[in-house]
Amino acid sequence: MLQEYGLESRLVAADTKKQDFHAKFFIGMNDEQCEVLSGSANLVNGKSIENLVFKAISPERCASRYLDKLNVKLPEFPAPSRHFVLIEKVGDEWKPRTENGPRLAR
Repeated sequence: MLQEYGLESRLVAADTKKQDFHAKFFIGMNDEQCEVLSGSANLVNGKSIENLVFKAISPERCASRYLDKLNVKLPEFPAPSRHFVLIEKVGDEWKPRTENGPRLAR
């Protein structure tokens, strides 16, 4: 699988008994965008021992690049909510205030 994603290490390919690999992969998503955080330590080639990559991609690209290959099917996204919490400083304290209204600007 690592070879398919272009991540195969010579140590992995040689079947070396190395037990400290720890790849990381996280996706945060909504119906408009996916934010992908991936990284590794001792797993990919490069100048540093560890690397970390963060990028935003479309949900379609995320599905074709990652989810479809892993045979992951996600439920439909719920309708966007117009309810949010605003956190503001009042005096010396931070207080939450709930609001109903249009979505906050990005």
